[in-house]
Amino acid sequence: MRRGVGVSGRSGQVHTERGFDGLGSVWGRESEGWELAVEPRRISAVLCSGDLGQSQAFYEQVVGLTLSAETIPNHLLFECGDGTTLLVYGRPAPSKADHTQVRFWTDDVEQDVRELESRGAVFEDYDFPALKTVDHVATTPGLGKSAWFKDPDGNTLALFQPE
Repeated sequence: MRRGVGVSGRSGQVHTERGFDGLGSVWGRESEGWELAVEPRRISAVLCSGDLGQSQAFYEQVVGLTLSAETIPNHLLFECGDGTTLLVYGRPAPSKADHTQVRFWTDDVEQDVRELESRGAVFEDYDFPALKTVDHVATTPGLGKSAWFKDPDGNTLALFQPE
């Protein structure tokens, strides 16, 4: 996701935009008469699943999401609030991602961990020099609290409570 300054330029003017892509990279570009190609709109996180029936049960019953009426064959579209969605599509090969793929924002991560555990979610525990979980929750000063769990396909999901 690119965030930066400057949205459009007038013909004949040079426009410079710099920003942070949310993934740790700074970017910039200049163009003449450039306008932002992607306007702020709703977004969707996308995951894959080898068993859509199992995924639908997990996201509805464990996570508590609602399947959207916009769902199409071989896809599950879940409403997540504030116009965002989670799209899970079927494919035979599992995801090879080894990082957090979806982050759910919360006001009380500890309470949500307890609630999701009561519904069957299994939370990860970590003990690294820079990150340690206590009761499944890692606290990062200046950032917030996080807890991680996996869906039936091994996709890593997180709860995040900002400071």
